[in-house]
Amino acid sequence: MDQLARLPSADRLDRSAADQGRLRTRFKATDPIWNEPQQQTKHWTPLREHIKRLCLVAGELEQGSPDADWFPIFEQLHLAASLNDLSCDTDITNTSFMCSPAAEYEDVNSEVAAKHLAGVITFNLVWAAYEGAVALARGADGKGQPKGAFGRELLLRRFGDRHMPGLRNAFADAIALRFDKGRTLQGPEVRRAAAGGALAALAAEHLRQFRNALAHGDLRKPDPDDWGERSTYAVDDDPAIRQFPANIRLTLILIQVLILCALDPDELIEEWHDGPVSAIDYVTTLHCAAPARDEPFLFEEVAIPQPLGWR
Repeated sequence: MDQLARLPSADRLDRSAADQGRLRTRFKATDPIWNEPQQQTKHWTPLREHIKRLCLVAGELEQGSPDADWFPIFEQLHLAASLNDLSCDTDITNTSFMCSPAAEYEDVNSEVAAKHLAGVITFNLVWAAYEGAVALARGADGKGQPKGAFGRELLLRRFGDRHMPGLRNAFADAIALRFDKGRTLQGPEVRRAAAGGALAALAAEHLRQFRNALAHGDLRKPDPDDWGERSTYAVDDDPAIRQFPANIRLTLILIQVLILCALDPDELIEEWHDGPVSAIDYVTTLHCAAPARDEPFLFEEVAIPQPLGWR
């Protein structure tokens, strides 16, 4: 145990299990991202598998389409799917030894920091893949314009009000956890997209704002609500932590939509399958759990909750 205590992240060891000769950690930083609630996986492919499938599609399309640059999508998604864990220690001034409450606070604060940072890293990598998909779908059009805003306009013009399985659900999940609950999605761009029923464009605008808030420091790490032996605070249930997998999922679906805009109708996917399948059919449903693959409209058409407030 003395030697184990010197290892990085030794504070995560489950001491009771270690006393019985079993090594087990209390948590991983990636738990909120990769271990989704069971009700989420009823319709969705698990998030890590979703990223992996989309990554492999981009990799195969890169090999078969030398004139199109699929590699940025493949590379960023590959990096995102590769994240297993990371470690944080917020007690940078070594105050934990002063008293038990301080040690208990730093213990849970370090867990929050690790899970927040895992969300930040994974979202940023997936967002970079989204920007790669925007660049691919736009071709020579709109070069030099910010990819976030141009992606919204591209989805408005080229996808419009078309249906994408699960998009409404993913958008509703992200909006329900929106980072600025006192504000609304508004402005002329939002009004144009809402008037045309262009849900993908609305989702793109929400994600652009989410990404900007993250990049400019407005999306802060949450502070633990409680700590100590009697605490009921669960880091994975904190809305500020849960917003990351929700927005990652939504970004992945928009990448799929942009890929659909760029695909040739006769394009086939041949690797990772028993035989060639339509690339358009596969990309449309790769995020759906097995029952939904046979029925793309299985997802409930949920109402978008407040605080969206289209104006």
